[in-house]
Amino acid sequence: MNLIWDNSIGWSELAIVCATFLGPVLAVQIQKWLEKNRGVKERRLAIFRSLMATRAARLSAEHVQALNAVPVEYYGTGNSLRKINEAWKRRCCRT
Repeated sequence: MNLIWDNSIGWSELAIVCATFLGPVLAVQIQKWLEKNRGVKERRLAIFRSLMATRAARLSAEHVQALNAVPVEYYGTGNSLRKINEAWKRRCCRT
């Protein structure tokens, strides 16, 4: 009895090998991306809360720190970020 072995690799086997190796790598990268975005949202929310909590005491240290953090945390080229930075410049950089 002769057994003939087929040593060729099909597309399905190749897909399984790629998924086995790339799956965990992609999962870690996606998790890092999600954590980064969550951190950005949390820092921006902390600035907003600080500004709202201290809006009556404009010279308090917390209010000034929050105002100084606006151009750093809201940096970007998106339309909403640009509007925030323009409003910050109008409010804080009056001469």
